[in-house]
Amino acid sequence: SGDPESSSTFHLNDQKENLAIEELVINEKEEEKVLVLNTERTLNEIESNAALCAENLTTLIKSLSKSLQQMGDVSFEALKNYKELTMVSCENISSTINSMHTFIGDCQTLNNQIQSIEPLYAEIKDVKRSLDSLEVLLQKQAK
Repeated sequence: SGDPESSSTFHLNDQKENLAIEELVINEKEEEKVLVLNTERTLNEIESNAALCAENLTTLIKSLSKSLQQMGDVSFEALKNYKELTMVSCENISSTINSMHTFIGDCQTLNNQIQSIEPLYAEIKDVKRSLDSLEVLLQKQAK
């Protein structure tokens, strides 16, 4: 194969292969650049979204904390009011019970006093009967 034409064809084929390899390397480098750019853009988007999520989470936690604090305050006030109302109710019930005991005592005293009036009532009844008899006798004598 010392033929100059076959040698130049062989050389031409080598050049074509070298060009194809160089083109392939260039294409690979271009693809790597695109891939790197896409990766960087994706990482930037992920970082931006992560920062936004962190900010939203911080806001949410602050809001939750404030809501829990308000619920705690309302619960504390409700329990305080319940305690006060219970104390007032107990005092009122105790006062009512004492008043009822006093009333019952007064009723018993009145009942004892009324019992002592019964003999007096019987005497008054006898006196009235005697007066009625006397009146009838006086009317008979006046006639």
